[in-house]
Formats: sequence, structure tokens, C-alpha cells
Amino acid sequence: MGRLPTNRRRYQLKELWDRHQEINRRLAVGQPSVQIAEEMGITPVCVSYTKNSHLAQERRAVLQRELDVKAIDVGKRIRALAGEAVETLSAVMADPDGQKHLRVRVACDLLDRAGYGAINRTQNQNIVAHLTHDDLEQLKQLGRNAGLIVDTPIEAIG
Repeated sequence: MGRLPTNRRRYQLKELWDRHQEINRRLAVGQPSVQIAEEMGITPVCVSYTKNSHLAQERRAVLQRELDVKAIDVGKRIRALAGEAVETLSAVMADPDGQKHLRVRVACDLLDRAGYGAINRTQNQNIVAHLTHDDLEQLKQLGRNAGLIVDTPIEAIG
């Protein structure tokens, strides 16, 4: 005759169920599989198995529908409060006795929402050179010695 499951096995099953639920929840909100694996301390293969299982796909579809309904509700609430929010922000902006830092934050937030946010500059510099493999290795070593992160992909030009 077979043995009945022990409490330990039930705990392991519960632990697996909880882990699969958490993986599904994170996938439903759009978190990348690799990040899920890193943050949960599991392998990407474990995330992939869960992600691709039929039961998990069905559960994720239910979670996604619930998230969609909540997002629609939040959008409706925001639109309902928008007029009052603009009036409140206008009053804060116009208050000469108000705190300047609050008025500046509100003004910046309004500009951001209107599409006039601060400019974020990204600077790239490209250098073209013909170097040997030994030259590249020497440059990478100099960068490592200086404490810099050096990304020098080597492409063969044929």
C-alpha cells in the first residue's frame, strides 16, 4: 500500500504553488523573465517552465483581465478628478504666501505632463580606428586598470 503524503510534502507543494503564483503575477504586470529569476533567486528555466505551462497561461490571462479592468477604473477616477486637480494646482501656483519649493515642484510636474519636461541629454562619441586584436586587449586592460567599464565589441570586417 502507498504512503499518505507527509506535512513536509504538503509544505513543498504549497511553496511551489506560491512561487508559481508570484511568477505569474510578475509576468502579468510585464516584468522580464530574467529579472524575475534574479529577484526570486530561481533559474530562468524555472520561470520559463512556469510561463509556458497551460495552467499558468490561463491564470495569467485572468490576472491580465483583472489588471485591465482596474486600469480602466483608475483612468475613469483620474478623469473625474482632473478638473479639481487643475483648480488645486492653480491655487497653489497663485498663492504668494505658499512655499516656493512646492510651487516649483508643481510647475515642473505640470510642464512634464504637458510634454515640456526637462531635456535629458545623452552624449555618444564614436571613434573609428583600425586596431589589431592585441591593441584592443591592451586598451581594455588599460580601462580595467583605470576602473572604467569598457565595452569594445570586436567585429571582423571582411
